[in-house]
Amino acid sequence: MAVGDRVPPRLGDVLVAAGLVTRAQMEQALAVQRRMPGRRLGEVLVELGFVAENDLAQVLARQAGTEYQYGSFPVDPAAARRIAREQAEAWRALPIADEGGVLVVAVVDPFDVWALDNVRLATGREVRPVVVTARDFGRAIDRAYGAVGASPAAAARVEDTGVVRLLDDLLARAVAERASDVHVEPQGEEGVRIRLRVDGVLVEATRLPASLHAPLLTRIKILGGMDIAEHRLPQDGRAERAVQGRTVDIRVSVLPTIHGEKAALRLLDKSERLLGLDEIGLEGEGLARYRRMIGRPHGLVLVSGPTGSGKTTTVMAAVAALNRVERNVVTIEDPVEYQLPGLNQVQVNARAGLGFAEGLRAILRQDPDVVVVGEIRDPETAEIAVRAALTGHLVLSSIHTNSAASTPGRLLDMGVPPYLVASALIGVVAQRLARRLCPRCRRPLPPDAPARSLAAPVGEHDALYEAVGCAYCSRTGYRGRLGLFEVLAVTPAVQQAIMARARAEELERLAVEEGMQTLAENGLARARQGLTSLDEVRRVAYAEG
Repeated sequence: MAVGDRVPPRLGDVLVAAGLVTRAQMEQALAVQRRMPGRRLGEVLVELGFVAENDLAQVLARQAGTEYQYGSFPVDPAAARRIAREQAEAWRALPIADEGGVLVVAVVDPFDVWALDNVRLATGREVRPVVVTARDFGRAIDRAYGAVGASPAAAARVEDTGVVRLLDDLLARAVAERASDVHVEPQGEEGVRIRLRVDGVLVEATRLPASLHAPLLTRIKILGGMDIAEHRLPQDGRAERAVQGRTVDIRVSVLPTIHGEKAALRLLDKSERLLGLDEIGLEGEGLARYRRMIGRPHGLVLVSGPTGSGKTTTVMAAVAALNRVERNVVTIEDPVEYQLPGLNQVQVNARAGLGFAEGLRAILRQDPDVVVVGEIRDPETAEIAVRAALTGHLVLSSIHTNSAASTPGRLLDMGVPPYLVASALIGVVAQRLARRLCPRCRRPLPPDAPARSLAAPVGEHDALYEAVGCAYCSRTGYRGRLGLFEVLAVTPAVQQAIMARARAEELERLAVEEGMQTLAENGLARARQGLTSLDEVRRVAYAEG
């Protein structure tokens, strides 16, 4: 088992069990550490004279199941220069050899998963840690990069900017792993848990000492332009940063919890290319229906789904197709995720009193042909959008509903009269994002797998696969996502049902009779193509039974 897969043991317990320190000495060292935030327990034990550096390193190496390098061990400069000196000093991880594509990395703490993952991501190589003493590590740094006359000052700079670099490294790792969200969560005495949402699923990235919680939250607040002195109330902020050569829009939310403030950072990569209609995942009759909907001169077209289901991408793909010199296309968004030439895009500014409803009213005075509302969230916006669709405008928007058939009912619940909904609504695209099977490690689903019951009967040309996990997909079995869709066209029969306030089940039955493929059916089709797994289809499209 790799070091990164193990649960790091408590260093104090290991040293006491090895007979190198007494329980009383350990309690004394822990008391000193609590008064010195940011200091490692091993460093404190060495400074107090309770344990020798080399003994500490040997115990750590033995516990981690790896080697202990001592003295003036060899360092390959080419391997070392795969990362910058500043990175090696901050992470306390130095590549010292390249063994057939695997980097041998000298570390003081072999259970510092954060440091090892940073080296792996920065170099694109698998890593194998070896343990060294802090003193030998410093000397190896000088051998690898050249001694500097002001080494103590350089070390002080690393310490002073440690939290800044920590957050920078965290954001860099999130972008490298294609994460959409970063969660910084205090866990009391267990420290700070860092989780990343990758391909729609939260995974634990690392844990930090509890002593880093306060300075890290302060840095996050500074990044988001928040009040660093306020700890009792939720706060929201926003920033734009260059991360790994990409422009990333960061939406920050801070929430007080019983263990301290929790931060959630939503990452929007503004350098990503906007997908065209043929690239979003809609195919066949579903794509043809969507094209016909947005080709109408007026009416309301909605894209529905939960947060993070790709609604904005689908809406903006349609907008890009409609963006012509002869059309006046105006959008109001929060935030503006894709900047397209030729569009008139408006950013919501709630603090200044510019919400969706206010912006939509102003847009209608701008002689628009196509109006794009980022999201219909309230009754006022819903009614203005519907009336705009009935007065000669094509209106595109998104809405939070569980299915295409439940969307008309949501508008009715917002107070829009049934006759207006039936007259204005052209159609609804409901969607989810399912994780795409890793092409390098997926394997055929066994004939007796219980999941097969979901896809029965299976045709002779179908290829059902299950997730496995490898280095390429970070051991998850999945890499990337694909859209699952259902497209409901508002036909005369559906209009009559809306007028009669029919339930969502009745609307779905009518739509299926008229050729609509449901989300679940679309997911099974993708599984039969070998693109996703049946387990993933069940998780995404069968969540409500």
